[in-house]
Amino acid sequence: MAGLAVVIGDLQVGVTHKYPIAAELVPRAAALAAAARKRGHLVVFVRTQLRANGSDVSAQNAGVHAIYDMNDDYHQGSTGVELDPGRGRAPGDVVVTKRRASAFAGTDLDVVLRCNGVGMLVVAGSRDERDGGRNGL
Repeated sequence: MAGLAVVIGDLQVGVTHKYPIAAELVPRAAALAAAARKRGHLVVFVRTQLRANGSDVSAQNAGVHAIYDMNDDYHQGSTGVELDPGRGRAPGDVVVTKRRASAFAGTDLDVVLRCNGVGMLVVAGSRDERDGGRNGL
């Protein structure tokens, strides 16, 4: 039987401290993560982080460039990229850093899920409405 993982995306300080709707999700995400852990499931937190010098931001990628230009909340080393402290991270949880819109492309999420025998996902978190809801986690 395939394992299950709970993947919680984009509940980082740069999002939850600016967008009240995202902040409202933090206690729910913490409860979901706690319930998953209690049942022995893997918990993965995803955050967006870009290099502070912009070396991973292509001029041809308007979406990523817009995120980079907003402020330093998504820049490596800023407090904005830290996971919201209320979301309940525990030892054994995994943090995946994405540098594009999706955690499912260009990250080590696939490796983490495969190595842990995960075949089913519960996906939760916030997404940025600036992109019309097309992207997220």
